[in-house]
Amino acid sequence: MYFNVLIDSNDTLTSLSGLSSLATVWYSINVTGNSILQDVDCFGILTETVAILISNNTALKGLHGLAFNPELATSLITYVYNNDSLATLGMNALKNIYEMFTFMDNPELCASLIEDLEKQLSYTSRLLSVSTILDNKECG
Repeated sequence: MYFNVLIDSNDTLTSLSGLSSLATVWYSINVTGNSILQDVDCFGILTETVAILISNNTALKGLHGLAFNPELATSLITYVYNNDSLATLGMNALKNIYEMFTFMDNPELCASLIEDLEKQLSYTSRLLSVSTILDNKECG
């Protein structure tokens, strides 16, 4: 169990696989400013956290590790913004976001993928009170 996980400004970090056994983070997971990290692929057994922030990771292409454990009680707040290469989500098992859900300024991420995730959450979450989907790619 950890209180915060902060992965910030690592110019040589290519993988987060070393965190694959992490089950509980009492407050936040912050993955920010990691210039060559291509996927957040490590939280498969995570069952609890309060806040998730994924931002300013220029090479990040996917959030497959945020598929999470199907039993995840998760997040009050989820922010995913300003990830220039982000194009896929892979968050199909995510069930609960209780307060804020924000995806913005991800120029390669189709807004329709985010909208599908929002629908998935609205069917399974107890509360999804505020969602923001802004300045992502418009796909036809």
